[in-house]
Amino acid sequence: MRKIFACILALLLAGGIAFYVYGVAAGGADPREHLWEVLLFCAVCAAGIFRVLLRPQSRRRLGFYETRYAEQIKNAFSDSFWDRKKLLCAIRLYNENNNAKAVKYLVSLKPKCRTRDDFAAVGMFLALALTDVGLYQEAIHTYEQLIDRDAASSTLYSNLGQLYSRLGNREEAVSYLTLAIQLDPKNAYAYNNLACLYFDVYDMRNAVKCAEEALALDHTRYEAASLLAIIFSVGEDREQAEKYFHMAIAGGQDPEKLKQAIAFYQKEKIADGPAEARNVP
Repeated sequence: MRKIFACILALLLAGGIAFYVYGVAAGGADPREHLWEVLLFCAVCAAGIFRVLLRPQSRRRLGFYETRYAEQIKNAFSDSFWDRKKLLCAIRLYNENNNAKAVKYLVSLKPKCRTRDDFAAVGMFLALALTDVGLYQEAIHTYEQLIDRDAASSTLYSNLGQLYSRLGNREEAVSYLTLAIQLDPKNAYAYNNLACLYFDVYDMRNAVKCAEEALALDHTRYEAASLLAIIFSVGEDREQAEKYFHMAIAGGQDPEKLKQAIAFYQKEKIADGPAEARNVP
């Protein structure tokens, strides 16, 4: 549809120019008589062509994000059409990785928050955008504000746990991920991240347990499958290693990267860990 519209504009542009040239060359018209009108017409057509061709092709309508994030948005700004639309625009910007603009939109909405749903939706996506631009402490502060407003959720605790993990604070990370699972035992994302934390401290038994739970809840979590492929490869359980290796690849993992990770942990990380921690159930 975009190409068709661009072609129509291009034909109009070519037709306008041809009509002007014909009038001057064959009709003997004064070239200056309608020059500005022709230039304006050409500029409008050219601008339309560039706008159609350069506009992001994959941009989704706001209704898509309203449906996709219905659980997070709920009834936020239900009494204000324009504020709700601005929230959805911010969410779309976040999904397009235009985080700086998303933060600007969300910060402007904060003074307009009145209900729990308002604060929860704005705070959640503000924290996510801040995280993606590397402002971890600001993101943590935003999550903590939501907790203070009794707007916590399993997703919030899970995200907060992941943030503390990135900052190297494993104790806080485990604490928040555990809270996320307590609040929602079906949070596969939290189980996945908790498995990674246990793996990092050589607690293979709990790493396997959490990774398997993550896959039981969501078989597409290739991170958990990759982790299990590494653990069972190091533990020389070929059958289980192959099972989870193929599961990880089916989920989207790069096979070469996974092979490299397995080789690395076989030679370095797990091999150097405490003997009791290397035992794989």
